Amino acid sequence: MIIDITKLEDAQWVEYREGFDLLIRPLSSSKRSEIEKKATTLVTKFVKGRRQQVSELDSDKMEELLLDWIIKDWRGLVNPDKNKIACDLATKLLIFDYFHDMRRFAIEEATTIHEKIKEKEENDSKN
Repeated sequence: MIIDITKLEDAQWVEYREGFDLLIRPLSSSKRSEIEKKATTLVTKFVKGRRQQVSELDSDKMEELLLDWIIKDWRGLVNPDKNKIACDLATKLLIFDYFHDMRRFAIEEATTIHEKIKEKEENDSKN
């Protein structure tokens, strides 16, 4: 298997729907762990009558950071005046709040993008 390690973190354009593409970054295990750490805080809780500091994952923050990392940009998403809608965090969160399938699609693509690229390269080399 041939792998160009210099391109492992390169984002790839992926068609979500006709005329609307997402620029998706690959999500490695180490990047997911890094994002999880950023979404985790120490909180004081009472356990058996004693105060203890425990790590607590903020799942909303985790998803926010995850989606912000995965989606680098998009093209083909416009308002009624045909102006491009900015790909900023606030807009991503608003869009993903209403389009759950897009959220699932983006996460799945980010975790499988290398396998799909490799499969395409192998198919192209056979032709």
